Amino acid sequence: MKFGYMSVSKVDLNSAQKKQLEDFGCDRIFLENTTSAQRYRPELNRLIEFLREGDTVVVSDLTRLSRSTKDLMAIIERISQKGAHLTSLKESWIDTTSNDGKILLTYLANITQFESELTTLQNKEVVQAANRIKKKRKEILSSISKLSTSQQKQIIGHLDELITISYDMLFRN
Repeated sequence: MKFGYMSVSKVDLNSAQKKQLEDFGCDRIFLENTTSAQRYRPELNRLIEFLREGDTVVVSDLTRLSRSTKDLMAIIERISQKGAHLTSLKESWIDTTSNDGKILLTYLANITQFESELTTLQNKEVVQAANRIKKKRKEILSSISKLSTSQQKQIIGHLDELITISYDMLFRN
């Protein structure tokens, strides 16, 4: 039997993943309403307990199963101990029944973890930059308090225009 597993944190991902798994022929789909970065996932545990010899766990993308190499390998080991297999629709070359497939999976898991960590780092940098912009805006606003109201409004207008451009540049990726 084929069992789909979905881990979603956004509603729009839910229907797309579900359709992919249904189209692939999954007999049952286990839905986790959380990110795959979470350690505790009761639906994943239920799925693994439900598995029997020869079953296949199907995910739309390995990142939906785990974002950590160590965690992914532990999940795959639990699936293998049940005599079941793993298939990823995005990474269709994954075959956990062979040593070559397991080695390729390990490489991919490392790349996936690296990408996840890079995204986290980039997000932190964007937040830090946004906080620096907010701080600088407050400094400028406090320094223009002695100007006339019309001059203050004019400067604030220009400042907000610059900040909007900066925010757009920060958040465009």
